[in-house]
Amino acid sequence: MDGPSFQYTLYESYVKLAKEKQATPILCTPIVRYDGSGAYTGNSVHVTIKGDYAAAVKALGAATDTAVVDLTTLTKELYKSDNETAKYFHAHPTYSGEKPDEKPAGIDTTHLNKFGAKAVAYLFADAVKTSDCALKANIRTNSAAPTKAVDYPDAIKAEYVRPDYSPFNPADTTAKKLTDGWYATAMGDLGGASVTPFKIGYANEKFTFAVDDGKGKFDTTADGFGAAFMQVDAKKNFTVSADVTITGIGINKPNQSAFGIMLRDDIYINKTTKGDGLTLNSNYVAAGAFGDGSGAIFCRENTKLIKESNSVGVAVGATFVVSIERIGQAVNVKIGNYTKTYTDFDFIAVDNAYMYVCLFANRGISAEFTNVNFRITGDAQGA
Repeated sequence: MDGPSFQYTLYESYVKLAKEKQATPILCTPIVRYDGSGAYTGNSVHVTIKGDYAAAVKALGAATDTAVVDLTTLTKELYKSDNETAKYFHAHPTYSGEKPDEKPAGIDTTHLNKFGAKAVAYLFADAVKTSDCALKANIRTNSAAPTKAVDYPDAIKAEYVRPDYSPFNPADTTAKKLTDGWYATAMGDLGGASVTPFKIGYANEKFTFAVDDGKGKFDTTADGFGAAFMQVDAKKNFTVSADVTITGIGINKPNQSAFGIMLRDDIYINKTTKGDGLTLNSNYVAAGAFGDGSGAIFCRENTKLIKESNSVGVAVGATFVVSIERIGQAVNVKIGNYTKTYTDFDFIAVDNAYMYVCLFANRGISAEFTNVNFRITGDAQGA
């Protein structure tokens, strides 16, 4: 078996290790992605330009004498038998109406909720029970299949409150337009109610930032920064890159200042903590660094700020190459020689239809962004 490949990774990282420990591995083909048309072909059954993933798993099982449960076929049959009910197997990012009479809205066509997880687990167990696998003796034979009436209510996160948020509308916005597709904003904890300390411009194919010292922050509880941003359809793959040259650095808590490219869930047009009560701690990943040189690549997930241990030399005149690439469920983040891949990161918890690419800076950092290159590279294949 040649590497690197999907089959090679499955074998070396899972099957081989399990058998070396005298364990009994079982391979599973991927479950289908929800298809509103009910066709279940192509991407929805994981047949892509890179190959047929279900067929690859089956071939690996045959080559290594490893049991295979064909969840692709099993879930396809289940979904096609009642495609309307199949919608309720999947995570819904928000709801319509008002509690307690709310209805699920939107759909994550890839990821399951608790009801869907139970349904797939039942299919898996039932398949093992009727197979030649030695583990079938451990499967209960009297369990009932999950049902929407019984199991879907338990999948609802009752405490979830829909954010008070309206998606950015380029046709109706007070945001300053910098150039085609790019707009300016300052948002969050800016050290006051005014956005005027954040000066963001564009000329001669160069984005410029000049921020007063002490204005804005990235810390454990909340964020505040200025951004040149672009709205991106959440269903699209893309790549964005730029060269960032530092032209000024503040001295007031540089460990709370930062710069770079960010991919985030939501955007607000000139909304501040002191003026508008905005607590900005939603999800994002950043190809950037803090003003003290720490945390080259950082993110906020589920309100928690997470900094990588990477460090760079931040000084006036320093230039950094930064990039973010989105490929389905994977987001590759890079600054200089540092890279990190985020997988299954939730970018639609607040804005369910769009993500936002931001060139950003705050707290005394002045910077120039040149060679900014953004392009859509295709559909995200259900991620």
